[in-house]
Amino acid sequence: MTTPHWPRPQWRDSGDEAFLLWFVFGDFGDDFQVDAQKYRTRGTPPGIDVVRYVNRELARWDGYPLAGMLGGLLYEEDAPLFERAKRAGECVMLRGSLAYPPDLDALRDLVGTITALMDGGGVAVIDPQTLSMFDAPTWRERFFAACAIARETSEDSKGFAKQGFYILDKVAEIDAFLRSHDNHASGVFETHPELAFVMMNGGKSLALPKKVKSRVHMPGLELRRALLAGAGIDAGIAGKRAPKGAADADLVDALA
Repeated sequence: MTTPHWPRPQWRDSGDEAFLLWFVFGDFGDDFQVDAQKYRTRGTPPGIDVVRYVNRELARWDGYPLAGMLGGLLYEEDAPLFERAKRAGECVMLRGSLAYPPDLDALRDLVGTITALMDGGGVAVIDPQTLSMFDAPTWRERFFAACAIARETSEDSKGFAKQGFYILDKVAEIDAFLRSHDNHASGVFETHPELAFVMMNGGKSLALPKKVKSRVHMPGLELRRALLAGAGIDAGIAGKRAPKGAADADLVDALA
């Protein structure tokens, strides 16, 4: 079997690791199997655990995604889909960390595996890191099919970057809003958080990094919090700890 290779031509080893976590709710059957060729996957990458739970048993766990603050957010987002997930007999959790890779093949493998689960009885995918929930058609269109389209139509034959998977649903929300409110389009700009911090710093590069060897560098984080406060963001908000599932550096980037 051959699977498409998703290289990262500009890759440089940063020493970082990517933490990945998805929950797939559904009823999958005892004979469930993944067609590797159809779903463009080589299986589960090293470092990622795939565990199948009885839904009602998993619900006793403190980190159960359909409970607590996350559960409330997901219910508000799509109550019917939330209830379908809650009624499902099973939940498959995909969880683990990957070293910063020179390609996106492992991510392709996981997207394919989740798509196979959705086609094989899944009703909802929950991504706690983006506070998002997807039904089968939305997941397939936005992630599985979109990656193939991106590689076929982009000038450099690239798929989505790893970071793209975390924000695509939010980008789609903004796109839908701007399409229906075109009078706001001229006031919306896409930019990298670090560029925003450079502009807050008078156009000068920041002397302190936000992370060192994949760990938060507190002097760099405090520098960015100070810049946010100077730009009018409430210092109490800028200095808060990030909610569960996100890092403090993520919160600072979001505020930028």
